[in-house]
Parts: sequence; structure tokens; C-alpha cells
Amino acid sequence: MDILTKLGIDYTLFYQLAVFMVAYFALSRLLFKPYLKAYHKRLEVTFGGQEAAEKINQEAQELHIKYEAKAREVNSKVQSYFEQAQKEAQAIQASTIEKAREESEKQVQNARAEIQQEVSKVKSNISNIVPELARDIERKILNRELS
Repeated sequence: MDILTKLGIDYTLFYQLAVFMVAYFALSRLLFKPYLKAYHKRLEVTFGGQEAAEKINQEAQELHIKYEAKAREVNSKVQSYFEQAQKEAQAIQASTIEKAREESEKQVQNARAEIQQEVSKVKSNISNIVPELARDIERKILNRELS
């Protein structure tokens, strides 16, 4: 004990140790534990928020990929419908042109037939009129009447 008194340690050490222990336990319960609890909760929220953000980001990327695939699929369907409609329109156009061509050919044939009939009528009329005209011309040229 002699060494302790030379070092300046006396019976007050026990009082100081008791005060320290009481202060430590009081501060531990009132200050350190609530602080550590809040600190750990904040870390959980921060890292949990990062993990949630990464998860949401990954889900958004997956949705974007799905959206692009659906958009390509819809685009190809629309394009195939457009091509089909274009083919149908071309077929309708070709049939309409063919019908118009056939109709115009019929009209041309009918017109030719009518013209041919008119020509035949005119020829028959002319063949009836020609002898009479010839007599009139001859009469006028000769100034007399022929029998």
C-alpha cells in the first residue's frame, strides 16, 4: 500500500470509481443506447433505401426491356397489317382497272358495230341514190333527159 500512497492513490479512488460506474451506467442507458439505436436505424434506412432504389431501378430496366419488346411486336403487327392492306388495295385497283378496260373494250366494240351498221346503211342508201344521181349529173352535163 505504500506504493499506492507514493503514486498519489488513496481511498478516494474507490469513490471516484463508484461515481464513474454510476455515471457510465446512467449515460449508457439515457444517452448511448438511444443514440446507437437511432444510428443503426438510420443506417438501415439509408442502406435499405439504396437497396430499394437499386431494386426499383432494376425493375424499371426490366420493364423498359419488356416495353421495347412489346413495341417491336406491335410495330411488326402494324407493319404486316399495313402491307396486307396495301396488297388488298393493289388487288382491288388491278381488278377495277381490268373491269374498266373490259368495259371500254365492250364500248369500243359496240361503237364499231354501230359504225359498221351505219356504214352499211349509208352504203345501201348510196347504192340506191347513186344511179339517180348519175342520171341527174348526166342530164345536167348533156342538158337533156335520158331514158
